[in-house]
Order: sequence, then C-alpha cells, then structure tokens
Amino acid sequence: FSKPLVEGSSPPAPAARVFLTAMPLKLGTWICVGSPVTTELAAAAGFEWMLLDAEHGNLGRWNLLENLLAAKSGGIPEAFVRVSSLEANKISFALDCGASGVMVPHVSTPKQAEEAKKAVMYAPWGKRSFSGSSRSFEYGLKKIPPEEMEFVRPKLFAQIEDCEALENAEKIAESADVLFLGPYDMGFELRGKNNVFGRTLDDARKIVAEAAAKNGKLAGTLMCSFDLLKPLEDMGYTYVSISSDIGATRSGYSSALGSAKNALNRDK
Repeated sequence: FSKPLVEGSSPPAPAARVFLTAMPLKLGTWICVGSPVTTELAAAAGFEWMLLDAEHGNLGRWNLLENLLAAKSGGIPEAFVRVSSLEANKISFALDCGASGVMVPHVSTPKQAEEAKKAVMYAPWGKRSFSGSSRSFEYGLKKIPPEEMEFVRPKLFAQIEDCEALENAEKIAESADVLFLGPYDMGFELRGKNNVFGRTLDDARKIVAEAAAKNGKLAGTLMCSFDLLKPLEDMGYTYVSISSDIGATRSGYSSALGSAKNALNRDK
C-alpha cells in the first residue's frame, strides 16, 4: 500500500459508501430459469438491472458465468447475484464471475451484515480472496494499484426478511449498500408469533425505506402489484423488481393459449 502499516497496527477503515441523494426508481427483473438465452433476452428488453437467483433459481457454479456473460451481451447496466447463503466462497465466486454485486438472504443482525460486508471487500478491509485473473478484473487485463483496492466495492444487498431484521434495519444499513425487503418471507413472518408489534407489510416497507435513507443507503424490494409502484417510488425505493423470467414465460404462454382458444370458441 502507498503507506506501509506499522507492524501490529490496524489499517484505516474504508469510508462508508453513502448515497447523498435519493436515486430514481430502477425497474428490474428476476432471473431463475438459468438459460443464457432467456437471460440475454431479459437484459435486452430494457430493464435497468437484473438479479440472477442462485438461492431459489436454477443458477449455480455450473452456469452462473455464462448467464452473466449473456446479461452483459444483452446490455443490462447492472447484474446482481443472490447467493444461497452467507458463505464467503459463494460470494467470492459470484463476484469473480463479474456480478455487479451480491444479495445475501436472511440478514437479520448487524453481525451478519458486517460479515457479508467483509466478504465483498479485499484485505485489509475485508476477507474476500483475490484473483487478478478472474472476469471481474477482465482476466488480468484490468490492473488496479494496491492502494486503490479499497474502492473495488461491489454493491451489497442485505435482504430483510424477518421481524428481527426489521428491528435491526438501521444497524444493518451501516454495513450494506442496499436494504432489500423480501415481501414473501416477510409476509409469512408477520403472520406468526414473532410479530409482537402487530406490523403489516406496509409498515415493513416504510421501516426499510426509512432505515436506508437515515444511513444514506438505498432500498429495494419485489413488486407484488403494479399499484404499489408509485407508493414505492414515493417512499424512496430504488431497486424494484417488477417481473421474473418464469413469470413472463408463464403469463406469455397462458395468454397465447387463451387467445387461441377464444378465437376457436373453445372452453379452457
């Protein structure tokens, strides 16, 4: 580094990434199929970001790289990967493949958020293993001076999916770049005994947005209804997924088949 550390001393902590002004709402899509053709088509459709789902989708070490290449070919500005769990090797692999950032599911405590933050940053600020020959460094063509490695910081999405995470949202936002509300798991959680404050999903959306804004971070979520888009924008949400490749395929097939049957006066 430009200034050598004194033996036994700690490196200066990197400055927190803060978004000084709210960013406009970005429309994104969820990729689950795992086909590079589908991924490239979705990327070319005009979305502003996409999430490749390696938690519930058919994406993993066997096809993640080719899908990220397809996303780039389609012209997507940002392609993120949701890893299946908070494990450094899974996070490192996704980032080495060239993901714009990672989403970590079920981040419920500040400790987990800090652990995730360290997994996306190189030493001495984090614990991410370094390989200059990975796609993230253009297979060795992209050279970054050691003193600038602090600024190699892919976006970290912390997924807020339970009541404990809601209570800790402000502290979690100190480590994450984006607080991403998972409305489906959160919806199940709010129906159970852990919801001691009787909160609704709308309450959760507001808590996440306010916690992100208070820390100069961004908020994101999945859209459950198009009627929610304007309220989400008004609350300050940035990353909003409005569809998925599976959903688009399902609705497209259903619509085409329904139209054909109507044209032939056939019952469903």
